[in-house]
Parts: sequence; structure tokens; C-alpha cells
Amino acid sequence: KNHKLFFCGDHILDEITPNITFWGFEQDILATYFKSLNKVYEYEIDYLFTAHRKIIRDHRKRITELLHHHDERLNEILTILKDGMKTPVEVAASMHWDISHKKWSDFPSSQMWFASGEALSHLEHLVYMGHIERMNEAGTLLYGHK
Repeated sequence: KNHKLFFCGDHILDEITPNITFWGFEQDILATYFKSLNKVYEYEIDYLFTAHRKIIRDHRKRITELLHHHDERLNEILTILKDGMKTPVEVAASMHWDISHKKWSDFPSSQMWFASGEALSHLEHLVYMGHIERMNEAGTLLYGHK
């Protein structure tokens, strides 16, 4: 029997979301991820094999969920920035994270690193989209509404 199999590694995960982190100012990494998700959405796939947890049978449903998750994240950050300019770490500390530690100060340092990188990739996407601005004050990155 012929099956349409797709091995996606960490690109698409079930139940948890991939950590789309910051890799530099040269590109909008989140937009690149969205473009890649939309490309995979068009594929005919019976079984999507992820690097963690479950096999995904409905990749289009999961991709829609992931895109919605990132849209919510972007809106959450826009709301956080209504209070003024913030560093990426301050933004990450203000965001909701689905882990057992409820206070930022209780996060393990590795989780702070992942969260800050993800917040930064979302902040940079908002800069690329023209929704917010980035400033560099004495070597400290600050983000806020224009």
C-alpha cells in the first residue's frame, strides 16, 4: 500500500510548539517559518512523523493551530508593549508560558533562554511588519510601538 509520509523533525510538533528562536537580524525568521508551514500545508500527507511525541494524521489542522498560536503570541506582545519600550527579556517575562513554573524568576535558565529567543523572533517579525520599532540604547535592545 502506498502511503504519503512526511518526516518533519521539529518543524511541526503535536501538542507542543516548536521553539522558533532568533538567529540574527539578517532575516525575518518567523516569516520564513510561516512560509514553510504554508508550503507543507499544501502537501498531500497521510502520516506526518515529528521528532517528539505523536504521529500527526491531519497536518493541515495542526498547521492551522500553529499559525493561530503564533498570531496569538504576536497580539500578546503588542499588548505587552502598550506599557512602553521593553527589552526582549522583559517581554518574555511578561508573556504566558505553558510550563509548570508560573513566575519568571522560577524558570530554569534554559527555559528563560528558549523563551527569550522566541520572544525576540516574534519582536523582530513585528519590526519587519512595521508594527513596532527597535531601538539600541547603549547596547540594550528596546522594542515598542511607533
